[in-house]
Amino acid sequence: MDRVLIYFDLINQPSIPRKVWLECQLAVFETRLELCIIDYSPPFDLDACIQSYCQGNQNNTGGGRGVIILHKIADRLSYLRTEDDRNCLRIVKNYYPVVDDRRLL
Repeated sequence: MDRVLIYFDLINQPSIPRKVWLECQLAVFETRLELCIIDYSPPFDLDACIQSYCQGNQNNTGGGRGVIILHKIADRLSYLRTEDDRNCLRIVKNYYPVVDDRRLL
């Protein structure tokens, strides 16, 4: 019994701190996907980050590369600060359903 209680003590760790907690929302429409990533981190200027990286002002620490990848693959990319002091990064990717011609044969 002691081994069981020790096991439960090991998995009963404190919850994830709010500052690292993420919420993801995915909406699937007929012609697009919308993904919202919401967090409590300090706000930042998405447009300035993209502009700075595109102008060659990036550093070698790796910061900002994910934003640039999203900027290149997303059809729409936006960032806003919510009324309850959370950040929402919204990524929209348009697509068109593919018709499988093999089903018609």
